[in-house]
Amino acid sequence: MTHLSHVPPRSCEAAWLLPDGPPYYTLEFTSAACSAAHAALADDDAQREPVGRALIHLLDHGFTIRPDVARTIVELVPEQRAAAAAQLRLYRADRTNDRARIPYPHQDVCDTSSAALLTQIALAVLDPGELQAAREQFGITGGADAAVHAAAFARLGAQPRADALARLTACAELNETHGGPAVPQSMLLMALEPSPQADAARSALVSLLLFPDAWKSPEGPLRELPDFIPAGCAAAREMLAEDAAQREPVGSALGHLLDLGFVNRTEVARTIVDLVPEQRAFGAAKLSGYLADLPSDRALVHTPRIDLSPAGPAALGTQIALATLDPGEAAAARARFRLGNGSADGRLAADFALLGPRHTDDVLVRMAARLTPQGVRAMFTLSPYVDRQRVYELLHEAVAGGVAVGLLATPLTALDPAERPDAVRLALGSLLLSPEEYLVTGGDKDVVAAVLDAGPEYQDQVTEALWQVVRNLPLNRTLRLQAAARLGAPDREAAERFLTGPDCESARLERAAVADVWRRIEGSLMVHAPALLGGLAGPASAEEIAAAETQLGYRLPADFAASCMIHRAVAVPGAGPDEWMHWDVRELAAIREETADDWSSQAYVPLTHEGDGSHLVLDLDPDGSPGRLIYSDQGWDPDPGDVRAPSWLSALESFADHLEAGRYRYRIYDEATGAGEILYQDL
Repeated sequence: MTHLSHVPPRSCEAAWLLPDGPPYYTLEFTSAACSAAHAALADDDAQREPVGRALIHLLDHGFTIRPDVARTIVELVPEQRAAAAAQLRLYRADRTNDRARIPYPHQDVCDTSSAALLTQIALAVLDPGELQAAREQFGITGGADAAVHAAAFARLGAQPRADALARLTACAELNETHGGPAVPQSMLLMALEPSPQADAARSALVSLLLFPDAWKSPEGPLRELPDFIPAGCAAAREMLAEDAAQREPVGSALGHLLDLGFVNRTEVARTIVDLVPEQRAFGAAKLSGYLADLPSDRALVHTPRIDLSPAGPAALGTQIALATLDPGEAAAARARFRLGNGSADGRLAADFALLGPRHTDDVLVRMAARLTPQGVRAMFTLSPYVDRQRVYELLHEAVAGGVAVGLLATPLTALDPAERPDAVRLALGSLLLSPEEYLVTGGDKDVVAAVLDAGPEYQDQVTEALWQVVRNLPLNRTLRLQAAARLGAPDREAAERFLTGPDCESARLERAAVADVWRRIEGSLMVHAPALLGGLAGPASAEEIAAAETQLGYRLPADFAASCMIHRAVAVPGAGPDEWMHWDVRELAAIREETADDWSSQAYVPLTHEGDGSHLVLDLDPDGSPGRLIYSDQGWDPDPGDVRAPSWLSALESFADHLEAGRYRYRIYDEATGAGEILYQDL
């Protein structure tokens, strides 16, 4: 009962149906919930009562889905028919309080509306005694809405089917007398057959053909069928596959579909190219006219607030659709895509890529510049024009620029053998960039295991990468030890000797690195903000460091201790992403006592205090990742997951890099004394 478990009890259903509530009033959810009901009762008939209650709740999830839900109740839990029918009769008597309006507060519920028709159809499904009322309701429902739901109405039986066919026939004849395309009887009959896509897809396509102006109005049927454009394209394909003689009316309907939205225009254009290529010129002329005068575009009726700039989604979506219809517009589409700096959303970018190899490359370049975990693999399947080697080139550039891409496949042996060396390079490069993410043991991010499983020829590359992690001084010592543990026996022993002991080689190198980075910081401050050098206290002695460790009950990390032996306290006013100040090392134990009653561990040592009570915290927990900097928000227990820097050396190097790159500026706030602060500039 996966989906049914989400259906809320009556007491909280209104909150779930609010526009900003959980999206369980969508057609997709309702369809899945009905399928889940079938599966639940197939597994356990004892679930009849809760399944029945859930299905009755589903009747409140929208008007369009009511007939389907009613049929599911009749099929699975007929004992609930009376209760469900009673609920719908209450809504029929007072439509303004129909709970299906909660997610759709502007839904028209007047006597001639589709809402009234769908509720009555569902009632007739539950109670055959309501059939005559359903026929009367169909007769008074507005023409476009009645045509949309003709298939749902026709399923009520032979007489409703005859009513539906008669009304569609009359509408088709009237439409033809007013200059509309001829709609053959065979197409009307097909419209009354449920589509594999949705009951209303075929009848809605015929409704669009018969009542195009109604569909293109803000109050038209599209408001109730937001996913109709792709469903309508699918219905057009089905109808032509069954009867090729429908080309002319189907082509006309697809021409009208171009007016219903921007995002799906290219899908409509592709459908025209595939099914009725003789309509390409007509569609291209229409879209060219819209591009010449975007405010005149009929699709604006349904998306009035869309950006109409030359590179906005309206213009770009229209240009892509135009290039689909007329390949001579492909260069113009590239120019417009580049004009917008490639800032198209995912759907438009995918449509653009389908225009050709150069268009695909344009999108790949943009994807590589804004990589996401999902986007990495999507690059390989973007379009039929993808050059896989080109994708690898872009990903290597991304990793070289500091962006981790992880594993392209699990296992890597799923890739073509010719591609595995590239995938291995990317995986190991990602490990070096983000060891905290990819130096895990087990799971789909275990780069070491995945690369070793790809073949023995990659053993040396894994060993070299792990040694680079071990030797990465700014990294947290715990991570470096984890890398050492993944090495083979001889290398593992050497790496552990390198990392462990108070006077190990790593500690000596860290002390030298700390001294070097302080020379960089002091040199930059001397040039740009000499007044702030006074905030750097003198050195702590080895004895003072030892005393601080005794008072704290924990050994200080080698890099932090080395820093304190250069400046035992750091107080440089300013604001920026680099958190690197701290109180006097001799006072840290006493300051920690102020948080002793509120924090969960004595291993959390506050280094700074912000105005709202927040702290930068040095984590000394030997069972965790000692040496990292974490954060206490407004004085609450520090969050081990909120890591501000993996080590003190890392924090110092980040500050030095930003100083040297000109990311900080000095601002004097006291002209008399020259006192000031440094402020970070996001360049």
